[in-house]
Amino acid sequence: MRANFTRAPSRGPSTSTSGAASRAARARSAGDGECAFTDANDRAVEKFWRNWTGAAHCRQIVTKSSRESLYRDPARLESKVRALLRVFPVDGDGNCGSHGLDVPASAAREPRLLALREDEFVKRVLMVKRCVAGISGRQITLAPGLLLCDGRALEEAMRGLEETLGAAEARDAVAKQPDRLLELVGFYGVGDDAEEEERDIGRAMRHYARAVPPVSDARAVEQRVAARELGAKKFHVGESGAI
Repeated sequence: MRANFTRAPSRGPSTSTSGAASRAARARSAGDGECAFTDANDRAVEKFWRNWTGAAHCRQIVTKSSRESLYRDPARLESKVRALLRVFPVDGDGNCGSHGLDVPASAAREPRLLALREDEFVKRVLMVKRCVAGISGRQITLAPGLLLCDGRALEEAMRGLEETLGAAEARDAVAKQPDRLLELVGFYGVGDDAEEEERDIGRAMRHYARAVPPVSDARAVEQRVAARELGAKKFHVGESGAI
């Protein structure tokens, strides 16, 4: 089923590539690019792995996770990405489709989304679109943490913006910088009673969001992410879960 934001996806059989192709995608470094793949979904998955292995906050989540965790299992991670690509398909070149939600970028920017089932992911997209008037898939891609927020908190944050700026101005502000809502709902705040690893992950996510803040041009965001991660230390999650 393709994404139309109207109903949950069916949970049909996987359409992943062969084991050899999948292993090759996982083993490639972030600098190899997507040009080696001809299938659009394979190119999108390669984009995910390139972003994932170059992002400090993804590395933080992997190192702080148990060996049985989803984040240390490349096959499960890739399966999750491919399942979401069936709901939010890419175009023929492996780029984001007309729905505007870029699965590889969203999953790498907010890895905790991969812990959701596909139907729950879609429900959360619908929730955000219901709570934040005028928001599109592109804004969700720029601030995917919105999918992990409480709906009532988002509604209150949006009402507060509208009261302060005016309805039209608030929509424009969210369109240009959707992470403003994340700040208003305290998304990056971690309480004193949180576990140490939760605090570490929260700090990494907050640092990443502030280092690469969303802007109105999605392509500009991609360029800024690439520039920031160009010199980053890459890591590889092996079949055994080691890094």
